[in-house]
Amino acid sequence: MTASAAHCADSFQLELEGVSRASFVTARGLGGSRRAFVYREGGAAAPRQFRGSFEFSNLILERGVTRDSSLFDWFRSGEPRSGAIVLLGGDGRELVRWTFARGWPCAWEGPGLDAAASTLAIERIEIRHEGIEWASR
Repeated sequence: MTASAAHCADSFQLELEGVSRASFVTARGLGGSRRAFVYREGGAAAPRQFRGSFEFSNLILERGVTRDSSLFDWFRSGEPRSGAIVLLGGDGRELVRWTFARGWPCAWEGPGLDAAASTLAIERIEIRHEGIEWASR
């Protein structure tokens, strides 16, 4: 693998309180949705639509398996931690940072192992949290 190909694989980082930085090949879940509150007024032809509560998506991060077990250890503890997803540019500099509050790992998945396959061993972690802030630098 060339140096540039290896760098492309490390375009996202996860920073956590108490856990070292970890690089990932995919990061999903930077989003959310707002529920609708529907109210029918007497005599109105159509129901009124009001903004309801906002709910953030879970963060889903995938990377090649490493010898570092800190994410698995965090999953086992379930301890809430604040952190950030960091997007890096081609030169390795930080482009954008999304911070999240009180995240906790709700799912962890180790690699599917198949000695006959030539695929990369992927580790996946899913994080629930209490909100995301966009903090571009």
